[in-house]
Amino acid sequence: MTVPFMDAYVQLLIRTCHKRGVHAMGGMAAQIPIKNDKEANDKAMEGVYADKLREVRAGHDGTWVAHPALASIASEVFNKHMPTPNQLFKRREDVHITGNDLLNMNMPGTVTEEGIRKNLNIGLGYMEGWLRGIGCVPINYLMVSLPSPACGFEVQNLMVNFYICRKMQPRQKSVGVSFGNGASTASRQLRAKRLTKPMHRSF
Repeated sequence: MTVPFMDAYVQLLIRTCHKRGVHAMGGMAAQIPIKNDKEANDKAMEGVYADKLREVRAGHDGTWVAHPALASIASEVFNKHMPTPNQLFKRREDVHITGNDLLNMNMPGTVTEEGIRKNLNIGLGYMEGWLRGIGCVPINYLMVSLPSPACGFEVQNLMVNFYICRKMQPRQKSVGVSFGNGASTASRQLRAKRLTKPMHRSF
Protein backbone atom coordinates (compact mmCIF):
# COMPACT_ATOMS: atom_id res chain seq x y z
CA MET A 1 0.00 0.00 0.00
CA THR A 2 3.02 2.28 -0.09
CA VAL A 3 3.50 2.46 -3.87
CA PRO A 4 2.31 5.79 -5.33
CA PHE A 5 -1.07 4.80 -6.82
CA MET A 6 -2.08 2.73 -3.78
CA ASP A 7 -1.06 5.47 -1.36
CA ALA A 8 -3.15 7.95 -3.37
CA TYR A 9 -6.11 5.56 -3.26
CA VAL A 10 -5.85 5.23 0.54
CA GLN A 11 -5.75 8.98 1.09
CA LEU A 12 -8.69 9.56 -1.23
CA LEU A 13 -10.69 6.77 0.41
CA ILE A 14 -10.27 8.27 3.89
CA ARG A 15 -11.09 11.80 2.72
CA THR A 16 -14.18 10.61 0.80
CA CYS A 17 -15.52 8.42 3.61
CA HIS A 18 -15.01 10.98 6.35
CA LYS A 19 -16.52 13.75 4.26
CA ARG A 20 -19.71 11.68 4.15
CA GLY A 21 -19.57 10.57 7.79
CA VAL A 22 -18.68 6.99 6.91
CA HIS A 23 -16.01 4.91 8.61
CA ALA A 24 -12.93 4.21 6.48
CA MET A 25 -11.91 0.57 6.81
CA GLY A 26 -8.26 -0.34 6.45
CA GLY A 27 -7.00 -3.22 4.33
CA MET A 28 -6.92 -6.87 5.22
CA ALA A 29 -3.73 -8.31 6.68
CA ALA A 30 -3.50 -11.48 4.59
CA GLN A 31 -0.55 -13.01 6.45
CA ILE A 32 -0.99 -16.30 8.29
CA PRO A 33 1.32 -17.70 10.99
CA ILE A 34 4.38 -19.57 9.71
CA LYS A 35 4.60 -22.39 12.23
CA ASN A 36 7.83 -24.06 11.09
CA ASP A 37 10.02 -20.95 10.75
CA LYS A 38 10.16 -18.60 13.74
CA GLU A 39 12.38 -16.05 12.03
CA ALA A 40 10.10 -15.82 8.99
CA ASN A 41 7.03 -15.70 11.24
CA ASP A 42 8.46 -12.88 13.36
CA LYS A 43 9.24 -10.91 10.22
CA ALA A 44 5.71 -11.45 8.90
CA MET A 45 4.13 -10.33 12.18
CA GLU A 46 6.34 -7.24 12.23
CA GLY A 47 5.02 -6.48 8.77
CA VAL A 48 1.45 -6.77 10.03
CA TYR A 49 2.19 -4.37 12.89
CA ALA A 50 3.78 -1.86 10.50
CA ASP A 51 0.82 -2.08 8.10
CA LYS A 52 -1.72 -1.46 10.85
CA LEU A 53 0.33 1.39 12.28
CA ARG A 54 0.40 3.05 8.87
CA GLU A 55 -3.36 2.62 8.55
CA VAL A 56 -4.28 4.13 11.90
CA ARG A 57 -1.90 7.05 11.40
CA ALA A 58 -3.40 7.71 7.98
CA GLY A 59 -6.84 8.09 9.55
CA HIS A 60 -8.57 4.74 9.15
CA ASP A 61 -11.32 3.95 11.65
CA GLY A 62 -10.80 0.20 11.76
CA THR A 63 -9.15 -2.71 10.05
CA TRP A 64 -9.42 -6.44 9.53
CA VAL A 65 -7.27 -9.53 9.33
CA ALA A 66 -7.39 -12.89 7.56
CA HIS A 67 -6.31 -15.06 10.50
CA PRO A 68 -7.48 -14.92 14.15
CA ALA A 69 -3.87 -14.93 15.35
CA LEU A 70 -3.43 -11.44 13.89
CA ALA A 71 -6.41 -9.90 15.67
CA SER A 72 -4.41 -9.13 18.82
CA ILE A 73 -1.78 -7.27 16.79
CA ALA A 74 -4.36 -5.14 15.00
CA SER A 75 -6.20 -4.42 18.25
CA GLU A 76 -3.00 -3.43 20.03
CA VAL A 77 -2.08 -0.92 17.34
CA PHE A 78 -5.52 0.67 17.03
CA ASN A 79 -6.17 0.77 20.78
CA LYS A 80 -2.87 2.54 21.32
CA HIS A 81 -3.07 5.05 18.48
CA MET A 82 -6.85 5.55 18.21
CA PRO A 83 -8.21 6.13 21.73
CA THR A 84 -11.42 7.55 20.26
CA PRO A 85 -14.24 5.36 18.82
CA ASN A 86 -13.31 6.51 15.32
CA GLN A 87 -11.32 9.15 13.45
CA LEU A 88 -14.10 10.88 11.55
CA PHE A 89 -12.72 14.17 12.83
CA LYS A 90 -9.71 13.67 10.54
CA ARG A 91 -11.29 15.16 7.43
CA ARG A 92 -8.05 15.00 5.41
CA GLU A 93 -8.93 18.24 3.63
CA ASP A 94 -5.25 18.57 2.83
CA VAL A 95 -5.61 15.69 0.36
CA HIS A 96 -6.05 16.56 -3.31
CA ILE A 97 -5.80 13.42 -5.43
CA THR A 98 -6.00 13.54 -9.22
CA GLY A 99 -6.57 10.85 -11.81
CA ASN A 100 -2.87 10.92 -12.59
CA ASP A 101 -2.07 10.15 -8.95
CA LEU A 102 -4.27 7.07 -9.11
CA LEU A 103 -2.47 5.93 -12.27
CA ASN A 104 1.05 6.64 -11.06
CA MET A 105 2.90 3.38 -11.72
CA ASN A 106 6.38 4.72 -10.96
CA MET A 107 7.99 2.43 -8.43
CA PRO A 108 11.39 0.89 -7.80
CA GLY A 109 12.34 -2.63 -8.78
CA THR A 110 12.87 -4.73 -11.87
CA VAL A 111 10.94 -7.45 -13.64
CA THR A 112 12.58 -10.86 -13.24
CA GLU A 113 11.88 -14.36 -14.41
CA GLU A 114 11.35 -15.38 -10.80
CA GLY A 115 8.73 -12.65 -10.43
CA ILE A 116 6.90 -13.80 -13.55
CA ARG A 117 7.03 -17.38 -12.30
CA LYS A 118 5.45 -16.27 -9.02
CA ASN A 119 2.71 -14.38 -10.88
CA LEU A 120 1.81 -17.48 -12.85
CA ASN A 121 2.06 -19.75 -9.81
CA ILE A 122 -0.28 -17.56 -7.76
CA GLY A 123 -2.74 -17.32 -10.63
CA LEU A 124 -2.83 -21.10 -10.97
CA GLY A 125 -3.25 -21.36 -7.19
CA TYR A 126 -6.41 -19.27 -7.41
CA MET A 127 -7.88 -21.47 -10.10
CA GLU A 128 -6.81 -24.73 -8.41
CA GLY A 129 -8.55 -23.76 -5.17
CA TRP A 130 -11.68 -22.68 -7.01
CA LEU A 131 -11.87 -25.96 -8.92
CA ARG A 132 -11.63 -27.86 -5.61
CA GLY A 133 -14.51 -25.78 -4.23
CA ILE A 134 -12.37 -24.18 -1.50
CA GLY A 135 -13.50 -20.79 -0.23
CA CYS A 136 -10.02 -19.59 0.68
CA VAL A 137 -6.52 -21.01 0.39
CA PRO A 138 -3.08 -20.14 1.76
CA ILE A 139 -0.69 -19.12 -1.02
CA ASN A 140 2.89 -18.25 -0.06
CA TYR A 141 1.76 -17.87 3.58
CA LEU A 142 -0.97 -15.41 2.62
CA MET A 143 -4.64 -16.26 3.04
CA VAL A 144 -6.44 -15.71 -0.26
CA SER A 145 -10.23 -15.71 -0.52
CA LEU A 146 -11.78 -17.11 -3.65
CA PRO A 147 -15.15 -15.41 -4.18
CA SER A 148 -14.00 -14.58 -7.70
CA PRO A 149 -11.02 -16.73 -8.67
CA ALA A 150 -11.21 -15.59 -12.26
CA CYS A 151 -10.59 -12.04 -11.00
CA GLY A 152 -7.60 -13.15 -8.93
CA PHE A 153 -6.15 -15.03 -11.84
CA GLU A 154 -6.76 -12.07 -14.14
CA VAL A 155 -4.82 -9.74 -11.83
CA GLN A 156 -1.77 -11.99 -12.11
CA ASN A 157 -2.24 -12.36 -15.86
CA LEU A 158 -2.58 -8.60 -16.34
CA MET A 159 0.68 -8.03 -14.50
CA VAL A 160 2.52 -10.33 -16.90
CA ASN A 161 0.74 -8.76 -19.88
CA PHE A 162 1.81 -5.35 -18.64
CA TYR A 163 5.45 -6.44 -18.72
CA ILE A 164 5.02 -7.83 -22.21
CA CYS A 165 3.26 -4.75 -23.59
CA ARG A 166 5.78 -2.36 -22.11
CA LYS A 167 8.55 -4.17 -23.97
CA MET A 168 6.50 -4.10 -27.17
CA GLN A 169 6.23 -0.30 -27.07
CA PRO A 170 9.74 1.14 -27.52
CA ARG A 171 8.43 4.69 -27.19
CA GLN A 172 7.89 4.07 -23.50
CA LYS A 173 10.70 3.75 -21.02
CA SER A 174 11.61 0.08 -20.79
CA VAL A 175 10.99 -1.88 -17.63
CA GLY A 176 14.19 -3.42 -16.32
CA VAL A 177 14.03 -7.10 -17.23
CA SER A 178 16.80 -9.46 -16.21
CA PHE A 179 16.06 -13.12 -16.77
CA GLY A 180 19.62 -14.43 -16.73
CA ASN A 181 18.80 -17.23 -19.18
CA GLY A 182 19.52 -15.55 -22.48
CA ALA A 183 16.06 -13.97 -22.70
CA SER A 184 16.12 -10.19 -22.52
CA THR A 185 12.43 -9.44 -22.78
CA ALA A 186 9.11 -10.55 -21.38
CA SER A 187 7.15 -12.30 -24.12
CA ARG A 188 4.13 -14.48 -24.73
CA GLN A 189 6.54 -17.27 -25.61
CA LEU A 190 8.25 -16.99 -22.22
CA ARG A 191 4.89 -17.02 -20.45
CA ALA A 192 3.78 -20.13 -22.36
CA LYS A 193 7.11 -21.81 -21.60
CA ARG A 194 6.73 -21.18 -17.88
CA LEU A 195 3.16 -22.45 -17.86
CA THR A 196 4.22 -25.76 -19.41
CA LYS A 197 6.95 -26.36 -16.83
CA PRO A 198 6.16 -28.02 -13.49
CA MET A 199 5.64 -25.42 -10.80
CA HIS A 200 6.43 -25.63 -7.12
CA ARG A 201 3.22 -26.19 -5.19
CA SER A 202 3.10 -23.44 -2.61
CA PHE A 203 -0.62 -23.52 -2.00
